[in-house]
Order: sequence, then C-alpha cells, then structure tokens
Amino acid sequence: MTVDPGPDSDVARLRAAAAFAQHVGDHMPLSREMVVAATGFEPRTVKAHALGQTTPTLSAFLAYCRVLPVTYAQQVLALAGLTGFRRQDGDTAPAAALAEMAEGVAALAEALADGRIDHTERPKVIRELREAIGAAEALIARLESQP
Repeated sequence: MTVDPGPDSDVARLRAAAAFAQHVGDHMPLSREMVVAATGFEPRTVKAHALGQTTPTLSAFLAYCRVLPVTYAQQVLALAGLTGFRRQDGDTAPAAALAEMAEGVAALAEALADGRIDHTERPKVIRELREAIGAAEALIARLESQP
C-alpha cells in the first residue's frame, strides 16, 4: 500500500500565506500589527509568514487559528483533506457575526454590479456567503444556548 505524502513544503507555505493574506493586511479586517499584538510574535515573523517567505510552525499556525477567522484554518488544513471546522469556544460575538455577514453581502453585491455573477466571481461569492452563513449559524446557536 502506497501512502500519499501530501503536499510539499512549498505548497504548504504558499497556501498558508494566501490564507493569511485574505484576512490580514491593507483593507482587511486585521493589520499585521494587530496580529503581532494578539499573538506576541515578532513583527518580522508575522511579515515572513504573510509574504510566504517561511512556513508557520505548528505552534504559530495554532496561534493564528485563535486570532484569525476559522476560514484561515480551513484553507490551510484543506491540503490534508480536512474541512468544515468551527470554533469550539462557542463565543461568537454578534459584531463579528455581523461583519462576516456584511462581507458576504458585499461580495454578492460587487459580483452583481454588472447584473450577473460570472465564472471568475462565483468562487469568491460562494466562499463569502458560506462564511456568512456559518457566522449566522454560530451566532444563532450562541443565542439559543443563553438563558
């Protein structure tokens, strides 16, 4: 029986950097400085991970998973065939859920600006709407569990 060794380190490094860039940087919800403050990492370490110059260690990846939206982990771990992750702490803040839902609506509105969603826009719209639905479901679950 042959075992697939999985993605090489270059693919993992580039996937982690691409996932990171979707959440951190100019015109994104988080700045590198915010990630540095939340993780305690050196600014040069966060920059190297963001630019794909180095691959985050397991401990760095887990720290990023606590700070970044769950889609960061989903995108990186999809390399191993793992998908469908949700945060376990159950602490979905209404403001965070609203922000995710607004991103989904904004992606849909942007794609529909010309009256249709074309094949290049479709993947982003689907991804953003799934994140919005996930955020809404997590918020509903939190609200239902409260007395």
